Amino acid sequence: PAPESFEDLDAWKAARELTNIVYGLARREPLARDFGVCDQLRRAAVSVMNNIAEGWESLRVAEKRQFYNWSRRSCG
Repeated sequence: PAPESFEDLDAWKAARELTNIVYGLARREPLARDFGVCDQLRRAAVSVMNNIAEGWESLRVAEKRQFYNWSRRSCG
């Protein structure tokens, strides 16, 4: 069936799983002591989810692609 919302997209589900993994790793030593890296990793993971959701809501195809590209780059 066709997705009815961004939460139905496999990409968004994978991004949510990635975010959960990143948050879990950021709580573990020795990474937990590096607040700057932890913050950057968390923000990048959440950005993936947010950009997929924003792309879903965009009406223009070019805008959708732009948000999905930002999401992909946040994974890098």
